Amino acid sequence: MQAGRVEEADALAQQIGKELKRHSQSRLGQINGRSDVKDMWEAVRKLTGRRLEVGVVPGINADTLNDHYLMLCEAL
Repeated sequence: MQAGRVEEADALAQQIGKELKRHSQSRLGQINGRSDVKDMWEAVRKLTGRRLEVGVVPGINADTLNDHYLMLCEAL
């Protein structure tokens, strides 16, 4: 673009965009989003570059949650 070849740069950008879209569709098209939800989101994260971040709360784990909800159920 700096060399004054705006049309050429625009055409190249459009071609790159089409290729990216084609690649994304072919990758995501192989996955059935209704039955393979986990695989679908994994593929989306790979395409977008985002990672699944799991929040960790100190002192809370499956056992403490089970105990908490057991107490609530017993109170009813």
